[in-house]
Amino acid sequence: LLTLPSLSVRAARVFPDGERLLTWARDGWATIWDAVRGAKLRSLHAHRNAINAAAIFPDGDRVITGGVDHRARIWSAGSCEVLQELQHAYWVVDVAVAAGGDRV
Repeated sequence: LLTLPSLSVRAARVFPDGERLLTWARDGWATIWDAVRGAKLRSLHAHRNAINAAAIFPDGDRVITGGVDHRARIWSAGSCEVLQELQHAYWVVDVAVAAGGDRV
């Protein structure tokens, strides 16, 4: 059982490899965990405010997050580098990745 800080974690997703877990929070941070050992692998301050949603690409190499800052960001799960930013007129309330990983 992985114990996470309950203070701000909104939800979690399991990576396709089954060995990592992605959590995102109201404070704008997204974190990748080792799901077996419970260790934090890396964190990214992905948004200025709350993250509403996140999804993992099928290859497990990228993650997309969407927040109340009107942005969706695609970032590398390995380096936490932001690869692309999509600006929206309103809050991003949900994100999804197509099965082939070619569309969000």
